[in-house]
Amino acid sequence: MRIHVVLQDGTHIEVEELCLSVTYVGLLEGEPDSARTRLEKEDCIDWARRIEPADLPVTCFGPEWGQAGTTRLPPVRFAAMVTSEQPVDSVHLLSWAKIAWFGTLDATVPIQDVLRRSLSSLAWRKVAKGYDI
Repeated sequence: MRIHVVLQDGTHIEVEELCLSVTYVGLLEGEPDSARTRLEKEDCIDWARRIEPADLPVTCFGPEWGQAGTTRLPPVRFAAMVTSEQPVDSVHLLSWAKIAWFGTLDATVPIQDVLRRSLSSLAWRKVAKGYDI
């Protein structure tokens, strides 16, 4: 199932593949520290790299990526393959991106709404790459 999202800049995107997991899996005692958080970020990127096509770079999206000293991440990590019929360059007809971010998930909120809220401020022209079928 593809999930349609309209970004703040008006770009229409489709979330074609979505992976999610909880952060700090296996942390049985104690509090997350900056070293563990750094590993969680690395794992999130590695996880997103597994989404095909493998050679498409991963864009890390959200405030957590710019904060080196963050000691606690939001409870859910997301990785997605996102496409758009809107080109980002003059050579290709379509555009796509692999995106990794952290956020929250509420069982009472449909996943479409979670993705719309999470991705709405994405600057598509800055993160997407052009491609053709």
